[in-house]
Amino acid sequence: AGSYLADNRVWGNGDNYNFAAGNQLNLWLSQVPESIDWPAKVVLAGSLTCSVGTSNGITVAANDVTIDLNGHTLSGPGSGSGHGIYQASGWRQLRVVNGKIVNWRASAKAGIKAEGPGASIEAVQVASNSNGVVVGDAGRILNCSADDNLESGLYAVSGGLISDSTARKNGQYGIVL
Repeated sequence: AGSYLADNRVWGNGDNYNFAAGNQLNLWLSQVPESIDWPAKVVLAGSLTCSVGTSNGITVAANDVTIDLNGHTLSGPGSGSGHGIYQASGWRQLRVVNGKIVNWRASAKAGIKAEGPGASIEAVQVASNSNGVVVGDAGRILNCSADDNLESGLYAVSGGLISDSTARKNGQYGIVL
């Protein structure tokens, strides 16, 4: 506990991190799929493509995680995919900013699915996914665009906010509250 890991690039290992609770993680993400299991600030080192079918690109299994796409694209494998970024309902406060998420097209999957409360998705483009962005209770979608998704573009549940965003050419609904 009390250690800090910052600005390293790690890839090609059986598991890229084994990190004890009570430490802080700041990492450059260089490959997907990856699971983030601790509070962290994650920055994409470049555009990343997940070629592993049915896998999520990034699975968040922790509270208080920020993912900065850093202007890059997180691409999925198409119809056999998982979610681009996924956080289950048992976790809270996911923040995703600044980039593009495309081609996560398996039925009922999403470019970003943040089921936990308090998610904030800002300045993200989601295109050609099954669903664009889905956020849980008190989730916020700000300054985002959802284009050409097979199902819904932007979706927020109880206490949600969608502001300054666009949704066009989505197969079902543009915006769902």
